[in-house]
Amino acid sequence: MSGPEFDHLMIAVADLDAAVERYRGLGFEVRPGGRHRALGTENAIIPFRAGRYVELIGMRDPDAARRRLNEGDRFAALVDAHDEIPMIFVLRAGDLADVRARLASAGIATGGPDLLTRDEPSGRTVSFSILQPGAGPWRRGFPSFIDWGDAPHPAAVPGVHPNGATDLTGLDVLVPEVEPHVRHCRALGFDADADGTVDLGGVELCFGGPSPDAADALSAHGAGVTAVRLVGNGSFTVGPVESRPFSLSLDRRAR
Repeated sequence: MSGPEFDHLMIAVADLDAAVERYRGLGFEVRPGGRHRALGTENAIIPFRAGRYVELIGMRDPDAARRRLNEGDRFAALVDAHDEIPMIFVLRAGDLADVRARLASAGIATGGPDLLTRDEPSGRTVSFSILQPGAGPWRRGFPSFIDWGDAPHPAAVPGVHPNGATDLTGLDVLVPEVEPHVRHCRALGFDADADGTVDLGGVELCFGGPSPDAADALSAHGAGVTAVRLVGNGSFTVGPVESRPFSLSLDRRAR
């Protein structure tokens, strides 16, 4: 099989409706996603090129989310502490058993795959499978993996964003140690430099280890995405702030 591809970045939000309005105010097209059956969560989609997107996800039923999400208490605690926080990035793969075997050969454990469903506003229910890091997914700095199967992809049609954004091209990821993440990516067949730069075929991951300036961030927020880079026909940068501990930037670049 071909290797995994970048699929989406999940950003958990304290108030999904407010987050949708905020991102629309920043000039993004934001589409309704749906409700995840039995998980107590609901999402909205900001779609870009090449099947890449940002997922905004909120808890519609916090009690259900705490009980039924993998590491539900950790997820809920992070959402309770922040208006918005990137939880995980997800790679798309057509054979999750192969992904699990590749990682296992490098001594890396995974959990699942688990079959999940989402009820869309149209009334259609879609199913997909998720493979997650064995240590738990939220704010660990490791990817999860998704197989959409026969389900329609949320970003099959790219968004038309008034701010000019066309694609998601990079993530900075703060981690306690860079080497395990480089090894993880190499096990999946990606080009990964020893300094922590990884090419995901159009999306550049930059893993950074702790520094004096980053120690407080690791302690407060855990490992995870600290910067999201977009390209297009506009330019802006927002964040980070305490309630949104990551930056979001759009770079004007010829495409």
